[in-house]
Amino acid sequence: MLKICFLKVILIFWLNQLFVCPVASFAQTLKKNVVFPVVNYIENKPIIDGLLDDDLVGLPERQLSIVAKTNKKNPDIKVSYRMAYGAEFFYVYIEADGDELVFRDRAFQNGDGFSLLLCLPKEDEKPTDDFYVLACSAVNDPRLEWTRKIFWYINVYTIFEDVGEDTVQKFAEHDGKISFELYLPWKDIYPYHPWISHGIGFNISLVKAFGERDRSRYFAYDESMHAENSLRKYVRLSFEKPVNKEKTTSYLLLDRNNFLEGEPLKITIATIAHKKTNENINMHFITGEGYTVIEHSQEFILNPGLNINTINISEIADLPAAGYKVFWRSQENDSQGETAISIMPSFSLASYLERLSVLSDKMIESSYETFYFLGHELARNLTKTKSYETDAKNRLDITRLFRQLEKVEEGIDFYALNRGFVRKAYISTLDDTYQPYVVKVPQDYDATISYPLIVFLHGSASDEWDIASFSDLIPDNCIGLGPFGRGHSNGFMDNNAQDDIRESIAAVKNSYNIDAENIILIGFSMGGTAVFPTYALNQNLFKAVASFSGRPYSYESEHIEALKSAKFFIFGGRKDNICKIEDTEKLVGLMQDASIKVNFYIDEESGHAHPSRIYVDKYLDWLDSIIN
Repeated sequence: MLKICFLKVILIFWLNQLFVCPVASFAQTLKKNVVFPVVNYIENKPIIDGLLDDDLVGLPERQLSIVAKTNKKNPDIKVSYRMAYGAEFFYVYIEADGDELVFRDRAFQNGDGFSLLLCLPKEDEKPTDDFYVLACSAVNDPRLEWTRKIFWYINVYTIFEDVGEDTVQKFAEHDGKISFELYLPWKDIYPYHPWISHGIGFNISLVKAFGERDRSRYFAYDESMHAENSLRKYVRLSFEKPVNKEKTTSYLLLDRNNFLEGEPLKITIATIAHKKTNENINMHFITGEGYTVIEHSQEFILNPGLNINTINISEIADLPAAGYKVFWRSQENDSQGETAISIMPSFSLASYLERLSVLSDKMIESSYETFYFLGHELARNLTKTKSYETDAKNRLDITRLFRQLEKVEEGIDFYALNRGFVRKAYISTLDDTYQPYVVKVPQDYDATISYPLIVFLHGSASDEWDIASFSDLIPDNCIGLGPFGRGHSNGFMDNNAQDDIRESIAAVKNSYNIDAENIILIGFSMGGTAVFPTYALNQNLFKAVASFSGRPYSYESEHIEALKSAKFFIFGGRKDNICKIEDTEKLVGLMQDASIKVNFYIDEESGHAHPSRIYVDKYLDWLDSIIN
């Protein structure tokens, strides 16, 4: 028992270092009362080629003065940035000492790359949960093109979301410098805009690679901007007063993007005019099928400079609950844009539970528990929705949930019969809470046949749905299970995560015919690390273990000894800078010395990524030999 407790302490400490604060810090501290310089206004879009345009050389050059190094011997270099904005965009130029760019896997994290934080400030400059962290990388490999520009984080729990096509990021080498340029349309970080938002917060970071594996991170304000599942600190930006000399430009913002049936809509229109003139905005509200249900035109008289006007769209109150697109265009200039809205159906948790209670005898226990959990989760999510979110997921969830209840009323147990990836829930015996999990059910599932169970532990900052991204690791003759583990980044060793794994397995056993002699534990990244202690704590539960892009938690002989009863498949990438393959090679050597059966594969060209097809096939062959 003492060994298990010691093992948990070691793993929790190590995971905090790896997934929360991966770099040793020698940071200089900025005072919180720092006053940030003004962001200059420019009328026209710069040329985005990685180099600073001649007419932008006058933009103030600012230093990234907070430095965090993985190695104290990393050279000290100068890193600077310049910023500007226009009516339709935010612009950043970053420059650092360096003869050439270094191209690594996830370069925004490992070098050479950068990340930009823009956020909505809170009262008294408290950390915010309204933010975008845009990550950008120098890329020379088509497989890593997705890292050129990606929303690393949006708000607290959303990771790796695509950026709009109009966002452009380029990089260059020149005169002993490396540089990055970013053109970010305001529409891609809706609803942020300096003329309409109540302030915009900011931070920026460059990661420069040194040697084979080392790197240094440079920050403008606070070094915690890369932290997972966390609020963000920031400095508030000031924006120079806009002056247009050549054209008139408008930008439109809704006061909210989700509302209940019968409620009106207010719209703010900001226009920068180069002379006294007129502006005429035409708006179309369009259904998902492409039908225009509302057309509204509004004309304004503009004075030179910045003009702010608001209008009310009362016709919106007559539309039924659904999703709509809002297209707008100026009839006087080339300003245009689009956004989406949701008119939400009403949802009462009390009414839902009352309806559910009379259906308990028409479904199996696990189906009832899932419906109960989903109703409560939906009620919570509706209270968390931000005004600028379309809330399409909650709107669709309401519709879907009621449709599924209708099936139960017709005598069809929806969750008992559903196939593919199904999100369900169970009641925990620890605290009577409802905990989610995702199960992958074969399309031809036959309750008279027992199926091997593949338990997949998700990566850091992910959740139970992560299993769907690794569906090729679960063959059609198996059932897959993705536990949540009561946390996105707890390493499956904190907050009763191990109990969640065991109880979710028990829940799947209660609902499906599982071959208890063939339960296989696998995981990726954080999950690929957590499989080792999870097996050690549950040796009688799992037959074999597969780790993908994980790393060891300990080299201690007693921990290696705890792995002796299982067969292992271990995969990693030589270019993985998150979970270094050298650490895994050392672990595999110790396991082999202890006569543990290990199939070990290294992809020499891969980083911290899903295994390529050739290694998936090797894994499936290994899995087939284990099951049979």
